[in-house]
Amino acid sequence: MVIIGGLLVAAAGLALLSGISANGSYLVDLLPGMLVAPVGAGATFVAVTITAMTGEGDAGLASGMLTTAQQVGSALGLAVLVSLAVARTHELHSTGATPPVAAAGGFSLSFGAASGVLAAGVLLTFFAMRSRITSRCDDDRPVVETR
Repeated sequence: MVIIGGLLVAAAGLALLSGISANGSYLVDLLPGMLVAPVGAGATFVAVTITAMTGEGDAGLASGMLTTAQQVGSALGLAVLVSLAVARTHELHSTGATPPVAAAGGFSLSFGAASGVLAAGVLLTFFAMRSRITSRCDDDRPVVETR
């Protein structure tokens, strides 16, 4: 549940950041999201790492897969989000918006998209971590395994 909570907090922080504007202030428009998002991300990263490294099996293989997924996912995610921001900035600038307004619009779209991806991650995590009945004890009680 820490993973889901962390993803929700991080998504909320990015949603706060998506409200930035060219005329906004640091204390009102940036600081709240910059304080909230890292708390959720930190909780999520720690919980995911513990989940991946716990249990029977090859901890080394799990560690390698987790690190690779984090590195590749971060690079790919950043590339997509920057592409969205640049495309939106260019679109707004071509319609007559000033450069600061266009840049704020691009960043706003990018932060909103990142928040949406984390919200989708909440759903994916919820369904992936549901409890399943995998076997029965000697007295016919179900043994529940949480993944």
